[in-house]
Amino acid sequence: MSGFVSYFSVFHVFLVIRCNICFCFWLLSLQSFWLKLRGLPYNSGPTDICRFLKDVRLEGGVDGVYFGVNNNGKPSGEAFVEVLTEGEVEKALIHHKAMIGSRYIEVYASSEDEMWRKTDKNRAPGHFVRLRGLPFGCLKEDIKTFFQGSYIRPRGITLLLDRQERCNGGAYVEFATKKGCDSAVKRHRCMMGER
Repeated sequence: MSGFVSYFSVFHVFLVIRCNICFCFWLLSLQSFWLKLRGLPYNSGPTDICRFLKDVRLEGGVDGVYFGVNNNGKPSGEAFVEVLTEGEVEKALIHHKAMIGSRYIEVYASSEDEMWRKTDKNRAPGHFVRLRGLPFGCLKEDIKTFFQGSYIRPRGITLLLDRQERCNGGAYVEFATKKGCDSAVKRHRCMMGER
């Protein structure tokens, strides 16, 4: 009996350690890194921001730039971008007080919460589409390609997973505009891969 108890204890410890490691990796995958840029010319566009931060890897590229608005819904001279790693934040901070045109731009580390507080005032609620019958090996990139031309919000794709962490054939997609959502619905019964 003592051999069974010791084996069970070792197995239990192994399982707890494995689950804790998986949990830590899961927490790390949820972490996001954001930048806030202040002092932008009011006519700045996403390409201006990407050009300004040309050596920094931005999540979503030009589609991942969010502009701040004031209480009247006009540009506030602020923008928020998500970067891939904490190292990219450090690279971006080197651009603090660099110039766009005749204006110097302040660059700060920020958070997703601040981005939503400063930019969400003029956004309509999200427009969601539920997908069923996806190929089981489907990835988020496949869904982006399928809806190419319709702007999907950053982190706007949620794959429904089975117990083995594979796509179970379903997903939810959030589009930034009603027009994008409507064009997605027109793709009903179109093929993705072999399904």
